Amino acid sequence: MTSNLYKIEKHNNMFTLFLILISIFSLILTAYLIMYPKNFEDRYPFHNVIVGSTFVSVCFTGSIASIYPNPCGKILSSKMINNSNKIHFAKKLNFQGHHYPCEKYSNHTLKTGKKYFCATCSGLLFGAILGIIGSIWYFSGYFPVERISILAPLAMISVFFGLFQSVLPKMKRALPRFFAGKSLVTGAFILLASLDQVINSTFIDLFYVLISMFWVLTKINLSQREHRLTCLNCPKKHCDLDKKFMG
Repeated sequence: MTSNLYKIEKHNNMFTLFLILISIFSLILTAYLIMYPKNFEDRYPFHNVIVGSTFVSVCFTGSIASIYPNPCGKILSSKMINNSNKIHFAKKLNFQGHHYPCEKYSNHTLKTGKKYFCATCSGLLFGAILGIIGSIWYFSGYFPVERISILAPLAMISVFFGLFQSVLPKMKRALPRFFAGKSLVTGAFILLASLDQVINSTFIDLFYVLISMFWVLTKINLSQREHRLTCLNCPKKHCDLDKKFMG
């Protein structure tokens, strides 16, 4: 059964590689459009309302998803992760920040009092709130930074870190996960505002919002891959979560 799971993981890795390549290409394309802007002359009426409300809607939807994420146990079929002889059902476990209550996931969560919160989801939520505030502020015409495009290089680094934190060395603790989630969304907002300033195109702005949604999908996929490998590579032959948390 383990061999079948690794075959599934090999297929998942191909999809993950596809997402990574598209994300890198789209990030480079965004940088190119900001550094070498062209006037597309397609700014539609109510441009600020259309683009601003679209990005706010994406951030709001993402914030709801970060508050009510599906348990990690739903990554594989039947709401369970089956690793050799280790089987634990998602619906029977007391999840900590939607992660398995296992020491191998301790660096995935932030603890406040007696409650656990997923570090990445918390960062995405915080970033989404900042993105909503920033979008309303910017597209209403009251944003205090006239040349926000000068922040584009910093935003590119933020998005890159947010996307690939889970594969970077020494970035596996809870706080880097939190800041990665926050950096991804806030960096995406700054890049949107930069594109809007230098290109002035409704189509390009909306296309970029689609790209930013794809980045979030890549982030989620990389996180899910890390979760799968955590259980698949566990050296224990028998998982004792059921004894610790179901009895």
